[in-house]
Amino acid sequence: CSIEDVNDELPYLQVLNAVLPPEIRATAWCPVEKGFNARFACTGRSYRYFFSRGDLDIPAMKEAASYLIGEHDFRNFCKT
Repeated sequence: CSIEDVNDELPYLQVLNAVLPPEIRATAWCPVEKGFNARFACTGRSYRYFFSRGDLDIPAMKEAASYLIGEHDFRNFCKT
């Protein structure tokens, strides 16, 4: 994939954010090789969540998040 290929792409962020609720935003995307399947060829995923300041129970959020740290088997949440 070259820079020229990326420059010819659709404005994915604008298109995606136009249909998302205002509380949710996509901030970046990355081209991948042809034939890549995000569901079956992916070896890992990472997510970042940002919260606006307000009435948040930070200690409770940290405790809940601690259960998600590490490697887990989420196959039961997948479509078969």
